[in-house]
Amino acid sequence: MTEKRMYEVMKKELHRDDWFFFQRIESNIDFGIPDLYYCIDVKHAGWIELKQTDKCLKNGIVKIPFRPGQYGWLKHHTSFSNNTFLFLWLQGYFYIFKGDNILEKYTVVNMHMLFCYDALWNKVNWVEVLSLL
Repeated sequence: MTEKRMYEVMKKELHRDDWFFFQRIESNIDFGIPDLYYCIDVKHAGWIELKQTDKCLKNGIVKIPFRPGQYGWLKHHTSFSNNTFLFLWLQGYFYIFKGDNILEKYTVVNMHMLFCYDALWNKVNWVEVLSLL
């Protein structure tokens, strides 16, 4: 699974012309800007960083493959608005972490305490995902 493929599936599953808007962001202007900007029914907006990894380190640590500036941007934005999310694809599972629960690395234990959604990738309930945003 690639980030591009994650976006393509999300675009298909989350598309709601009348009340949900999201835009993929590709920026060389500022390092760290997340992959997606969203707005729901003109009431609130936020940011989503897409990440995928197949690696769970031997000691039970999952390191998120952030590029330079990304983690700092997410933490800084979270200090102003909690509408910041990490959507993580890890070994066939889909996890969502919100705001202060976005970390650079997780242990297997704290990962399962901090996510706000998880499912097998092919079993994701996209209506439930929308309700979390």
